[in-house]
Amino acid sequence: MWNAPLRRLLCEHYLDGRSQEEMAHDRGLSASRISQRLTSGTPATAGVIMPKRQLNQRDYYTTAEMAKAIGCAQQTLIRRMDAGIVPGYRVPGGRHRRCPKAVFRQYLTQSGIPTDMLDEAERRRAFSQAFRSTRDSIV
Repeated sequence: MWNAPLRRLLCEHYLDGRSQEEMAHDRGLSASRISQRLTSGTPATAGVIMPKRQLNQRDYYTTAEMAKAIGCAQQTLIRRMDAGIVPGYRVPGGRHRRCPKAVFRQYLTQSGIPTDMLDEAERRRAFSQAFRSTRDSIV
């Protein structure tokens, strides 16, 4: 199914959190070449590293979801996260930021911001997942 170099590459990036630039430098390749190799192995990796059932069950919010709940632009939220005003963390080896659901809900409650938008997003996500699973079982 996989060759050993691809497996090592995927594990270094996704499990160890190494950046594409670091891996490219170590191997004497360009970062775009590393990116191409990672992309070629990602679909096969998703089911092995984390079962499909768990991929849909996230315990965090994305910056887009948090920005919508707060009522600000996504970039504004990112700046607030970087300044330590809004809780969250940066995904190792990437640009994405996340915040655990319980921590963000606590922040909203302490700040006096209603959580209605988050509840609406959860309902939409559950409906979307149910639709996908029904569609997948039909096809």
